[in-house]
Amino acid sequence: DGDPLAAWRASWRLDALHVGTPEPLLLLRLPGRVLTAQRYSGAHIAAQALLRAQTLPAAMPPRARLVRAVAAAVALLHDRGVAHGALVPANIHLTPDGQGGVRVLFTGVSSARFYTALPWRCRVRDLARFYSAAYDTTSAAERRLFLRVYCAALSSPCDMRQLLLAIWEASQR
Repeated sequence: DGDPLAAWRASWRLDALHVGTPEPLLLLRLPGRVLTAQRYSGAHIAAQALLRAQTLPAAMPPRARLVRAVAAAVALLHDRGVAHGALVPANIHLTPDGQGGVRVLFTGVSSARFYTALPWRCRVRDLARFYSAAYDTTSAAERRLFLRVYCAALSSPCDMRQLLLAIWEASQR
């Protein structure tokens, strides 16, 4: 996951911004290395594993609800001025919340960058990386739903067509 110290710092900053991330517990500096420990619940499942699964575990809601939850969480992340930097399904963990929904946690945050307002290019880069990584395991309807929910969850208006075009152009590079 890159630099453990950077991931540790990013986890604390995300926690302070009320963005879901595994809770940082311990930082241990040894000669030549840094080790970190974070709290995960036993029910965390990487979004990548859920996308590849033929059937979802019994505790998980339907795929459409998972897509909505991830889209809203990514919108919150971007609204808080955070560019994840490694936004792929393997770095998004889901756990049932006990009320029919899911809690979304972001991992792989060592390359996260924090801004007062997230620049357009960073938003597009994050989403293009996510779309490219999830393309083979999601349907066109799920990708459209993700983008609709993402744009609706943002605090400021976003032109979905312009965003989609920018994502497509970025993924072609």
